[in-house]
Amino acid sequence: MLKFYDEQRGISVNINGGVFNTFDGGESWDPAETNPTGWGNDVEFLPDNPDGVLFTSSAGLFYSISGGRDWIKDETFPEDFYGRDIDFAQTNSCWLIGDKGYLFRSTNAGGIILSAEEENFPTEYRLFQNYPNPFNPSTKIKFTVPAVNISFTVTLRVCNILGEEVAMLLNENFSPGEYEIDFSADNLPSGIYFYQLSAGEFKQTKKMILLR
Repeated sequence: MLKFYDEQRGISVNINGGVFNTFDGGESWDPAETNPTGWGNDVEFLPDNPDGVLFTSSAGLFYSISGGRDWIKDETFPEDFYGRDIDFAQTNSCWLIGDKGYLFRSTNAGGIILSAEEENFPTEYRLFQNYPNPFNPSTKIKFTVPAVNISFTVTLRVCNILGEEVAMLLNENFSPGEYEIDFSADNLPSGIYFYQLSAGEFKQTKKMILLR
């Protein structure tokens, strides 16, 4: 993994946690005095603070306040936290994603000590039965989006009994959470319809009945 804070300052971390720093645009590289452990997955400089660096691995989360020269493990995380991704939404707002559905947020990332709070997000995609059902002319459809390492486009479509698409309700990316949308069938005749939620390899279909 290779990340640059600017044209001169950068950091290289191999998959086993070996860290090297450059202060001259990559002309020379200096090994860190101490290294994080575990199988590395992501490394990020803190926005507006090149001395602050975060590293996530199979052994958890590590941070540096010396630009990557020395590393400390953040012990506020669960022992089984396998870190995958680090994402800064804002200067002090940091999201950490791990295996087993772990998703943590910090609003004090600029202070390096994250004291992360675990978000209670869904752990799987799920499509619920619409309600009311039967309906006329509108109904509500609820679904969940889990905290996963890869972001998929979520689609929600409605088909008639012949398998013909009659409405595309959603086709976009969603943050982890629970969602509910309204479906209006003003222009459709009475009958049986199917609605399907898709995201990556996930697909789930349910039946609903429109009664005029």
